[in-house]
Amino acid sequence: MVTATIVSWFVIGIVGGIVCSLLYGGKRLLVFDLIIGVLGAIAGGWGSVVAMGDTSQYLFVISLMTAVFVAALALWFFNILLTRTHR
Repeated sequence: MVTATIVSWFVIGIVGGIVCSLLYGGKRLLVFDLIIGVLGAIAGGWGSVVAMGDTSQYLFVISLMTAVFVAALALWFFNILLTRTHR
């Protein structure tokens, strides 16, 4: 279960990074978006597992939802930082 959970967070981060790169485009590097997305998803998923435990399927779903939220939040935050430094 642990390996499947980590792989799920990794995939969520990759998908989030690709979507962010497609939405914002421009001179952004896809690799940078992927790294931020993966780190955000792993941090969010890991944080929810540490806070609530990983004992049932419902908590697995909650960790996935938290991973999506934190990855999106991290990508949004770093997008704001990147657009302010390029102006």
